[in-house]
Amino acid sequence: MLFATKFIPKTNLFQIFNVYRDRENTKRTFIKLFQRTERLKTSQSETGNITAMTYTIQQHDEVQLLEVDNLVNEFDNRTILREVIDLIESGANRFIIDLKNLKFLNSAGLNFLISVLTRSRNAGGDTVIANVSEEASQLLVITKLKQVFTTAKSVDEAKDYFAELA
Repeated sequence: MLFATKFIPKTNLFQIFNVYRDRENTKRTFIKLFQRTERLKTSQSETGNITAMTYTIQQHDEVQLLEVDNLVNEFDNRTILREVIDLIESGANRFIIDLKNLKFLNSAGLNFLISVLTRSRNAGGDTVIANVSEEASQLLVITKLKQVFTTAKSVDEAKDYFAELA
C-alpha cells in the first residue's frame, strides 16, 4: 500500500479524503432524516392520521394551485397526477404545489413532484413548490433536486414568480 501511495500527489489524497468525508456526512444526514421519517410514519399510522389524503386544485389567474397534505401513497399520487394531466391537456401548464400541510416527503412524493414538473415543462410551463418544510428541503438537497425545482417561501411568492414570467 505504501508503494501505491508513493506515486499519488498529496493534493489528490486530500481530495480523495474530502470526497469520502463529504459522502459520509451526506450519508449520516440521510440516515437521520430517514430515521426521523420512520418515527413520524409510525406515530401517525398508530394514531390513524395518515389514512386519508386530501388535496385541492384551484385556478388563480393562469396558475393552478395544488394543495396537498400527504404524498406518501403512490396510488393516491397517481389519482392527483391524472387530474393534473387532464388540466395540462386542457391548456394549463403553470402549477404551484403548496406543501404547507405536508408532514413528510418520501420517494413516492418526490416521484409525484418530478412527474408534475416534467409534464408542466414539456407543455411549455413550469412548477413551483411553495412552503417547503425544513425536512423536505434537506431531502431535495440530498437528492440534488433542489437545483431542479423552483421553490418559494409562500404561495404569494410563487405567484409573483409566475407574474414576472408573463
